[in-house]
Amino acid sequence: MQKFKYHENVLFQIEFINTVLREIGEKPIDINHQINIEPNGYEAWHSEECITFGIKNNNSAQLIIMCIFDEFRIDIEELSEFRGYSIEDMKKNESQIKNEIKQLFTSTIKMEYYCNDYIIITLLDKNKKKIKTYKYIRGLFVSFYFWLCKCKERIYAPIFPHSHVV
Repeated sequence: MQKFKYHENVLFQIEFINTVLREIGEKPIDINHQINIEPNGYEAWHSEECITFGIKNNNSAQLIIMCIFDEFRIDIEELSEFRGYSIEDMKKNESQIKNEIKQLFTSTIKMEYYCNDYIIITLLDKNKKKIKTYKYIRGLFVSFYFWLCKCKERIYAPIFPHSHVV
């Protein structure tokens, strides 16, 4: 993984993700063909205090995972900062955060866009049953009638479809 000697917080985050991957029966970051260290647009960020990974499978949503000195961040498709955790949160709520990441890796992801400013992300299990829903507002203003103008809906396959959630 690159030539940098990473800060201990970055190494903690990398091992955190590797543990999640092992728990769902997947290979760790450095040998997993679905995970790439992001070279485009992130060169300035690659240092001992940050590393960025891109994760995508056929027909899955694009995830960007950023392991930063003091923050762990997940972007999904064009939604920046979908999830973010401090190092302290990751240590204090380890099982909850790992479970959330496992669900993100192994679920079908449905994204609904309303007026391009309101996004509903729903995680679905293998039977298309709702696991969890997230709601996001982009920008400063959302129309009061946003639910009347559903612009588009996308359904993405799981990133790791053959994995198991322990």
